[in-house]
Amino acid sequence: MKLLAVVRTILFKKYVQFHGRAPRHEFWWWFLAVIIANFVAVFIDMSILNSNVQMVAEPGRVEMSDEGPLAAILSLATLLPSLGVAVRRLHDVGKSGWWLLVLFVPLLGALYLIFLYVQRGTEGSNIYGPDPLEGDPLSGRATVPPAPEQEEEEDSWVSPEPPIPDTPPPSSRADRDPPRERPSYRPPQAKKGFQTTQERFRKK
Repeated sequence: MKLLAVVRTILFKKYVQFHGRAPRHEFWWWFLAVIIANFVAVFIDMSILNSNVQMVAEPGRVEMSDEGPLAAILSLATLLPSLGVAVRRLHDVGKSGWWLLVLFVPLLGALYLIFLYVQRGTEGSNIYGPDPLEGDPLSGRATVPPAPEQEEEEDSWVSPEPPIPDTPPPSSRADRDPPRERPSYRPPQAKKGFQTTQERFRKK
């Protein structure tokens, strides 16, 4: 769930981080988580710890008096990360964190801050850091890496290599050396004046 992911990131990685930028979803998910946690803490204080927590409701004003111990601890624990994410949200729209001081202007200051918080962050890097949504496909700011430049072909002439014959190499010595014709056997001729044994018997 995105709510839990944002809470883990702020509590464990950006607890007192005032530099950098925070996108809209990070700020508003944290704001919602703090509201839910405060209601749970007040409920526990009222029902389990039996603290003297009362709701003061008047025309145009609703607040809690005599805050219970758990709600007070939660408010202190979330003070610094809430200030950090608020400053980083202002950085995302190109504003300084000192713009939080406009809260001291009654009504108009809070309305102006809400107007800044709902604005779309600056696309690309600004003086406060890189775009936190850059590369996120769900944000519509996914960047495509530039295509590598093709190297120009050299003008130097290279001699072509001779073609390689398609005939496969011989697999054995018999394939490499063609068979030789053996000479037919011829009996040796008898010398003149030499009588064979058969001729001798015939004369006898």
